Amino acid sequence: MAAGAILRDRHVPRGDDLIPLDVTDDKDSRDAERHRPKAMRLMTERYLGVLRDDKTLELLDLDNGGATSAKLTLQTKTHLESFCASSDHMYLLGSGSHPSLLRVPLRAAFAG
Repeated sequence: MAAGAILRDRHVPRGDDLIPLDVTDDKDSRDAERHRPKAMRLMTERYLGVLRDDKTLELLDLDNGGATSAKLTLQTKTHLESFCASSDHMYLLGSGSHPSLLRVPLRAAFAG
């Protein structure tokens, strides 16, 4: 599997084997290390959130081969390291020895 690839799998009811459903390559990246995401989290079974740098969150549609569904430029002065999401909010974790934690409503983040 190539560097920068995203593997989505499923659990087989009979046994512990995982069978790949698809693999999404980072086709735009010639230098995989430079373009490596800071963090990746499943937002839903269909959408994968990718923190590309400390200000850009990209939403990939896994049912559409990993195509970009939305890009969100995060309006914060905080340098972000990671994030997670609940059903209605996204939580953004800052960097440093005393990181801040930002809470953003998902509907507001991806509106317009």
